[in-house]
Amino acid sequence: MNRAVSVHWVLGHGTCAGNDEADKLAKSATAEGTTVPAILIKVVIPLSIMRSVARSKAIKPEHDAFATSTTGQFTKQVDRALPGKHTLLLYNKLNRREAAILSQLRIGRARVNKYLSKIGVAESELCDDCQQIESIPDLLFTRRKWEQHRAHMQAEHGRRYGELSYALGGYSNVSRDGNPTKWKPDMKAVKATIEFVLATKRLDYVPGGGLQASQTDDIEE
Repeated sequence: MNRAVSVHWVLGHGTCAGNDEADKLAKSATAEGTTVPAILIKVVIPLSIMRSVARSKAIKPEHDAFATSTTGQFTKQVDRALPGKHTLLLYNKLNRREAAILSQLRIGRARVNKYLSKIGVAESELCDDCQQIESIPDLLFTRRKWEQHRAHMQAEHGRRYGELSYALGGYSNVSRDGNPTKWKPDMKAVKATIEFVLATKRLDYVPGGGLQASQTDDIEE
């Protein structure tokens, strides 16, 4: 196609012109029921080809820019091996729904009240029934409402149950995970985490019914 493409890492929602517009378009393209226009299917370039071209041009990720950025602090705490190839191992072994759940949990933008209150969707960051801050660790490990769903996850996590990094396929530290260059996420543990979250239905999206799936769960119970 003889088109020159320059790829750069930029701050999310920063001062880069067009970034907010790209965000709106991305959300629109991934909305429920959206289909890819037929004309675009013919011109979509596989990611594998883009990677191959990047390698041939000696293009490397801007690791320093990622490390020094003040954004993405939650993700950096969850996974201290970022950026790294292990993310391919994580997501390539998941289906679309599982990948969406893991992504929400790893970036800290999941449908729990701590995040929903920040974006003005929930009135408070407190859990509706226990009046404690409803965060991702709370959802996974401590909220009693879903204790009956945790047995399989606890068994798969073993002694590392309660460690957020381990549960979400992140690298914690040398004493826990060893040499980061040889480390790989425990996919059985990660899948057990995702299965637990799916069982709670807490992060399910309810079209036209708000973002908090727990409200419908309470009614059904």
